[in-house]
Amino acid sequence: MRKLAKHSLIGFAVVFSLAAALHFWFYFYGVTANRANFSSERWKSLAGVYDQSNDPGCVRGDMAVDLVESDALIGKQLSDVRLILGEPAGTLTKGRVAYELGQCSKFGWASSQLSVHIDAAERVVRLTINSIE
Repeated sequence: MRKLAKHSLIGFAVVFSLAAALHFWFYFYGVTANRANFSSERWKSLAGVYDQSNDPGCVRGDMAVDLVESDALIGKQLSDVRLILGEPAGTLTKGRVAYELGQCSKFGWASSQLSVHIDAAERVVRLTINSIE
């Protein structure tokens, strides 16, 4: 009987840990957006995603997925990125700038951003989409 209880407890702990890890992943890294062709004009027209509503939906997520998957900005200077994407939502911090996407997390309530990571020469080395709440 004790052996069964011990195995049940271990099984529950494993299942709980996996569920917690999936929840964490989807909250911070899962994106509901499907890939859509990037358009600089459309991207810029959708700037200020929270100006009209605190619940805007995933406004720019589809184009952000395209940018990440195509590596279109990799190697470009930060000044060129600003011409393509417009001004970032925040100031340059720790080698990156960020652009608001809206609420693109798998759970739908977390605000998401496109992070543009740059090196010391201000060249883009990586793009990521992550939640900011």
